[in-house]
Amino acid sequence: MTIDSFELRAAKPVVATTMVAILLAPVTWAQDDTVQTPEYVVGEQAYPFDTNDPRVKDKPPIELPDSVAPKLNLLTAEEIEFLKSGAARRFAGSAEDTVEALEERTPEEVKAWVNAMQDVVANNRYTEGRDLPNIPLNTESPRFNAWRLQRPRSMDPEREPGPLPLGRYGGYGGPPTFGRFAIALSQEDLVAGEVDVAILGAPLNMGSGWRDSGAQATIDLRLFSWGMGGSDQYALIKPSEVLTIVDYGDVAVDNSSTERSMQHVRKIVREVAETGAIPMIVGGDHSLEYPNVAALADVYGKEKVSVIHFDSHYDAW
Repeated sequence: MTIDSFELRAAKPVVATTMVAILLAPVTWAQDDTVQTPEYVVGEQAYPFDTNDPRVKDKPPIELPDSVAPKLNLLTAEEIEFLKSGAARRFAGSAEDTVEALEERTPEEVKAWVNAMQDVVANNRYTEGRDLPNIPLNTESPRFNAWRLQRPRSMDPEREPGPLPLGRYGGYGGPPTFGRFAIALSQEDLVAGEVDVAILGAPLNMGSGWRDSGAQATIDLRLFSWGMGGSDQYALIKPSEVLTIVDYGDVAVDNSSTERSMQHVRKIVREVAETGAIPMIVGGDHSLEYPNVAALADVYGKEKVSVIHFDSHYDAW
């Protein structure tokens, strides 16, 4: 850790010089880098990868005994094939269960039962003309980019750059931050404070399906991370004493578009890495792995970035 810290700090004078040039330049609204939207995102071509979920597999079809033929008198050939198909097994169960269900119903009830199953299967699938292939955004809105618009530094109260402690009593007695660390709001703060680690919240949640706790995680972890940075009984060090650690706030996300959110997350993570600080990202859902790793590759080069993959589900993005 000492060697890493030395290497990071050694690189910072160069970064600081760059930041001076940035401060002298005219202030403009902070925008993301121009990124060409892939055609499959706007629905102009199919996704360039397999979108089938390997966990969703139809069970094998069944054969029905001749004894239930009278129960099928009102069914069309297509409806009979559906009843025997793997798609119907989710509702009708095994062959034995299906035969039992048929024997308990009249032909009229059988037809209504089969039609209901067909409706459920059909309505679960995408239907051209009924379903939108993507979410249309109102590009005419004058506030189209309001969610990610960063306030120009010229609008901030004048202050010396550097991390801002918020606690009245050390790390206590103020708004909750990750580990009760001071906050930083800009690259200038990171450089001036010679920050080693910047913890960044990314409450992106749209890739988690029915598990909707990701957006709340950054708030909850700030409330309950008061012990972060304390003594480590295994390494026998106190990270907060050998490293300068800050809370870099939350990155904005667009709750209407995962793709647009990823562009912005990538920009802010890159912003941290460019100063030599190590970005630590708190999510959020598993889709965050892509913009986080891509941002580091932007700074250090793809050939110099490796991923140790514990449980970030690559199938989620």
